Amino acid sequence: MPRSSDFFAAGGILSRRIPGFAYRPCQEGMAELVEKALSSSCHAVVEAGTGTGKSYAYIVPLMLRAAEGLGKEIIATSTMPLMGQLLRKDIPQMLDALSLDLDVAALYGRGNYLCALKWDYLYQSRKDDDGVRRFAGWVDGTETGLRDEIADPSLYPLFAECAAERESCIGRFCPYISQCFYYRARKRAEEADIIVTNHHVVLSDIMLRREKGSGSDEAVLLPPFDAMAIDEAHNFPDGATDTFTSTFSTRDARHVLKAIADRRAGKGQCLIDALSPCLKDRAAYGEISSMVAEIREMAEDFDVRIRSLLGRRGRSGERIAFDARFYEENRFAARSFAPLAGRLSELGSLLASSFMAPEDASEETWGDMRTLAFAAERLSELGTLLERWIGFSYPADEIPYGVEEGGTLYISFAPMDTGRILAESFLDNGSPIIFSSATLSVGGSFDFFASQVGLDICETGYISSCFPTSFDLGRNLLCLVARGGMSYSNEEKGSWEEGLAQPIADAIRASGGGALVLFTSRSSMENVYPKVKVLLPGMSVLMQESGRSRNMLLKAFKEDEDSSLFALSSFWEGIDAPGETLRLLIIPKLPYPVPTDPIIAARGEMLAERTGRSAFMEQAVPLCALKMKQGIGRVIRGEKDRGAVLILDQRIMKPMSRKILASLPECHMETDVPLAMVPGRLRGFYGMEKPEHP
Repeated sequence: MPRSSDFFAAGGILSRRIPGFAYRPCQEGMAELVEKALSSSCHAVVEAGTGTGKSYAYIVPLMLRAAEGLGKEIIATSTMPLMGQLLRKDIPQMLDALSLDLDVAALYGRGNYLCALKWDYLYQSRKDDDGVRRFAGWVDGTETGLRDEIADPSLYPLFAECAAERESCIGRFCPYISQCFYYRARKRAEEADIIVTNHHVVLSDIMLRREKGSGSDEAVLLPPFDAMAIDEAHNFPDGATDTFTSTFSTRDARHVLKAIADRRAGKGQCLIDALSPCLKDRAAYGEISSMVAEIREMAEDFDVRIRSLLGRRGRSGERIAFDARFYEENRFAARSFAPLAGRLSELGSLLASSFMAPEDASEETWGDMRTLAFAAERLSELGTLLERWIGFSYPADEIPYGVEEGGTLYISFAPMDTGRILAESFLDNGSPIIFSSATLSVGGSFDFFASQVGLDICETGYISSCFPTSFDLGRNLLCLVARGGMSYSNEEKGSWEEGLAQPIADAIRASGGGALVLFTSRSSMENVYPKVKVLLPGMSVLMQESGRSRNMLLKAFKEDEDSSLFALSSFWEGIDAPGETLRLLIIPKLPYPVPTDPIIAARGEMLAERTGRSAFMEQAVPLCALKMKQGIGRVIRGEKDRGAVLILDQRIMKPMSRKILASLPECHMETDVPLAMVPGRLRGFYGMEKPEHP
């Protein structure tokens, strides 16, 4: 059996079979490391810089394994566009180059697929609507039922109304089961040699298996596998936190009540009425109806009183801490919500015990019974979650917090330690997992990432290595740390923002535009942006605004290579603006996490207790270092790219930030440049190829 080195070596198989394929020692080294992990059944952590060609470096070893018939190989990445690149470009090219005939299937999260039954209900009730008729044209032509195939964004809301979801799925009782897009995709995945999926599916599979048990059909999203590669692995820990977080809200409660007690689209009855012949005791019908009305009233009261209890604790979208002090001050008030928690649990139990379908019931009735079972389970879960919040006490292995969005308070419980969950439920199952990304190490160490995903405590063990980019960053990437830039502090935020405008404007003028200015706070960005715009008359300066599509903004930035863009966290990673489009990155403030964020604060305390070192050094510094690496990684995306980075936050030169500075890519770095000299250094670097704008 050929080895990876036979393909990636200078003059090897890939260079002979792929026109323009260039030998890269880092790519060959990564492929050999992946192959070593697979053959020894241990996990691997691989950091590979931009230009390494890391997708090929894990695809080839996995394909060679699949060709041996050892089991399914799974590739999981973070986004649908990256899945598309693997499916349409990288994997077909490697299959052709390796002369392999392997079956490859894609599996997306359930919510990306159209539910044929929901669509039928929607169409029957609104078939005369123009949008529904246009959506019907897409439905008639689609083979996958994937939202990603819809070209007209105006149809997205209609898709959302009939997207597949576990809670409303009636499984084998569905009249459209043979046409179900999701189940067809799952069946294809079960039959394939290689499955391409995303982090969300992998993590949801882990969560469901923990909750339901691996023997439950509902728990199986992914079939058994031989090995898995997790690309863009820097996003995996946050994905695990999101997936393993449980949430209560009155909005969710109302959604369940609507599903059982309101008339359904395309049907003349509500679910409870449709199943009334299956009631064991007719008296339960009145009790259920009464409890539904009572819970709706109690939910309205909860929304009013919880706002009064929380006051102005947080702005929309910000996490509200339910820490020990909160419970000391508000325990009595929180207990007043116990009747709602009890009623939710009681209704869930009543629904679960009050109905029994006869053996000869129709498939429609059995499908309704399945929907009712999901509703009963969810109501009981919501009651339990609210009860848990009311009686919460510290210390605990989860972190309670709240988020207010759209007038609804969401009470959530995040896991304190995702690493322990992943070690127990994922890493110790006997199949090697390959974690790869351009940003996993901090100061040359993988310890922080390993602790986030459980590699530090798993039984299998792991190997690791860093493979630097093949691009000449010493020549093509200039990093300037300005002297005279201000260290950020909350107390002097106003003067800090006031002092940013001139140095940012001077730097953009020196580069002739093509600048990306990355902020960590919307308010700071919105305060600084107009001041800079006034200082740059005649230059195109864009800003990421609420409600404006990220893709449309990125498109506008790319189309005018002399435009500049002020942006927030979503632009720190995952964007490609090669060539002259992005030739200057400005970082006004180091992206330290907000120390008062409940999850950051609680996990920081946990790490400090474990290590005896400060929470800041154990968590804030590594998170900031990884974010900085992601941001700087936007600048050089190809061999011919040249660009500069300007860091205005003086804190990067303090001893506490040494790991951050040590984590940045090896490039031409100048760490003590007076602000007045920054424009000249930039003009010298660009060689006046882009003349300074007047």
